[in-house]
Amino acid sequence: MVGLLAVLHVLYSTWTARRLDRLHARVDAATAALDRQLRYRAEAALAFELARAALEKFGGDSVEDLLAAHRAYLERIARA
Repeated sequence: MVGLLAVLHVLYSTWTARRLDRLHARVDAATAALDRQLRYRAEAALAFELARAALEKFGGDSVEDLLAAHRAYLERIARA
């Protein structure tokens, strides 16, 4: 009887360990996916803010105006 209980205990422990291992793998995969998504959003937010700052600094009604103002700025700081 004690031997049967020991075998059942070992089987249950093995099953639980495998289940926890699978759960751990799922948590690792979810954490990695979340990390990738957060990095993607951070990069998008940074690009948006850089574009907003460039438009605020150099202004203009078109991309050509923006580029001309940027070129003039670069020339001005090169001379300084």
